[in-house]
Amino acid sequence: MKKKLFSIFAIAILLVSLALPAMAEETEYFVYLIDSDYGVSDEEVDRMDAAAKEISDRYNCGVYIAVFDDMADYDCYDIEEFSEMVYTNWELGYGSESTGVALVMSMSERDYDIVAYGNGAHYAFTDYGKEVVADRFLDNFRNDDWAGGFADYITACGELLEAAENGTPVDVSMEEAEPLMLADKLLTGLGVGIVLGVIVALIYCSILKAQMKTAVAATQAHAYIPRGGIVMTRETDHYTYSTESRVAINRDDDNDHGGGTTVNSDGFSHSSGKF
Repeated sequence: MKKKLFSIFAIAILLVSLALPAMAEETEYFVYLIDSDYGVSDEEVDRMDAAAKEISDRYNCGVYIAVFDDMADYDCYDIEEFSEMVYTNWELGYGSESTGVALVMSMSERDYDIVAYGNGAHYAFTDYGKEVVADRFLDNFRNDDWAGGFADYITACGELLEAAENGTPVDVSMEEAEPLMLADKLLTGLGVGIVLGVIVALIYCSILKAQMKTAVAATQAHAYIPRGGIVMTRETDHYTYSTESRVAINRDDDNDHGGGTTVNSDGFSHSSGKF
């Protein structure tokens, strides 16, 4: 299969050593790697190459795909560690902060990882956002539709970057992310509880009133005390309920990115799994 000169060069260098950077000057902000054994045509590669480069340049965030037969060939057995090694050793990323997102795949283990680096990428590709991207390509990959999956990944990356540029990164809202606090639950049901309580009390009092039409109020207090007085034979305490109050604690984060993105000590964020 005929391939672009850069793609051939990049794959050849990678197979020799991941320690060597494979960035050609004319493709400084974009690398697309795919093994020709997976049935992706030259036309599809060129089309996805152009789409990813256009997105990378528009949003100043590199969009990459790196496919490997087996990460174990590089003495690596954890897909997230492997993707960080690829991103670092290949000097991926856009601009001085090396901002970018990459889909790294190990075909033998059917492992994938969406790895992001740089504040701009962390802002756009939140933990939830990466799951949204994965949902777009996993159905294709599970049916061995590699071209369709790669195209869906690139499209989804563009959509998340656009949302972030508009100030609304794809993320789980606080209402969905946080469980409802006890105080919130009590306040929610307070109105209903009061109304039901009043109705029940009115019905009960009406029944008692109907049964006591012949009763006459006593004028002396002793009328209410039985002969011999009141004798307390047993005392018991009944536990009825307890209340709990919770206060939300805001955690300071040194990383200048949107909430909902977990960034490790090396500055990477991940979402990995099987396809």
